Amino acid sequence: MTKMLRGSKYRGTKQSGDNKTAVACTVYGVTMRDLVTLENLGEVSLITLDNDENKWTTTLVREIDSALDEVEKTQGPHALVTASSNPKFFSNGLDLEWVMGTGEHPGGVRKPFAEEFMKLAARMITFPMPTVCAVNGHAFGAGFMWALCHDQRIMREDRGLLCANEVEIGMAIPEPELALFHHKMPQNIFYETVQLARRWTGEAAYEAGIVQLLAEEGEVMEAALKNARELSKLAKRRDVFGWMKEHIWGENAAIKGYSWPNFRPTCCGNTATKGWSWPNFWADTASFALVGGGWCGPGRGRAARPQPPAAPAPVGEKRLLKVGGLF
Repeated sequence: MTKMLRGSKYRGTKQSGDNKTAVACTVYGVTMRDLVTLENLGEVSLITLDNDENKWTTTLVREIDSALDEVEKTQGPHALVTASSNPKFFSNGLDLEWVMGTGEHPGGVRKPFAEEFMKLAARMITFPMPTVCAVNGHAFGAGFMWALCHDQRIMREDRGLLCANEVEIGMAIPEPELALFHHKMPQNIFYETVQLARRWTGEAAYEAGIVQLLAEEGEVMEAALKNARELSKLAKRRDVFGWMKEHIWGENAAIKGYSWPNFRPTCCGNTATKGWSWPNFWADTASFALVGGGWCGPGRGRAARPQPPAAPAPVGEKRLLKVGGLF
């Protein structure tokens, strides 16, 4: 176990095959080949992606997940900032060379990536403290999705693009990913993003509401940390903060596609909504929250409004999210 000290760094995990055992150490200025760095800055934790273009692999997913475990061990009001050490790229999406390859690779085993990535996304969306993403460079595909999982995004105003470019390169965006994008964007912005592969500049992303603040070069991190410190007080009761997120976004983070029981579409046979196939799904609530049980199948009419949520779990009680979804 790594004891997080003020100003200390947690340098990821070492992975071998399908081994999930983390090897963590506290280091001071030591260069290592890990993919993430975690720094404890008092009331804020900082996760920095440290692997050049920060392309997504199973190894990266597991290292971030391990870092989040450490962040959750902190005490008192706290917030989290995620950033990149590369001034050009926040994250350049999925590592296609890795995912299309065979044999051993530093990216780790390929088969569990889709499910583990979506579980990580769900964890971040409902993380029990404020989360701020410092988008200091390009964020494409999975990197864009990861940024959207945060509560707030601060982007460099003069450089960098946000883009879901799957359609542009001939790839379909699976239902869980589409749900995540739809979750965090107005309908017109969602359509431009996933169907038209629009490349959002900082100014355009701000006007569209995708990012909440713009900053000049060299000031993105400072702005993100400042915001996080101001928001950290909201997590004085983390059980309440996490409970609120679950009931705003849906207990299971609404990233599981149409086959899951908490999906609550508005269905009108095979008219404009096309039953319950994903592409034209319209949620029953304005926030697209998928809370409560039951769902409305094709031709069964409008789903009932969710019932008032139950009281928050007692402090200290383990709350498990049953999250899944495959590409």
